[in-house]
Amino acid sequence: MRDRILNGWKDISHYLECTVRTAQRWERLLSMPVHRPSSRPRRRVVAFTDELDVWILGSASRLGSIRNSELGGMANLGATLLRLQAQTRELSAELSSMKSLLSAPAQDESVETR
Repeated sequence: MRDRILNGWKDISHYLECTVRTAQRWERLLSMPVHRPSSRPRRRVVAFTDELDVWILGSASRLGSIRNSELGGMANLGATLLRLQAQTRELSAELSSMKSLLSAPAQDESVETR
């Protein structure tokens, strides 16, 4: 199952939080997974968010052979994705505990008055 389809370099670069030229450079230098549905090599480009996420996480081993100036922020992108995934897990756990508190029957806490 694919999360979302990104149509064109603008959508891809927006998802990756980089410029269009940087995204194109990552495709060329780091084999970023993009697809060209037509037979012409420079025509329409699409990418799938789940493939990009996997590629970002696996890119750490490929980064050592390329100068940082050519990466255009790629090193930070993987760390950001990992941090956001951890925050999502924490927030989901917190939301689940809040839901269970809200769905629990209310305790009768009447206080006797003297």
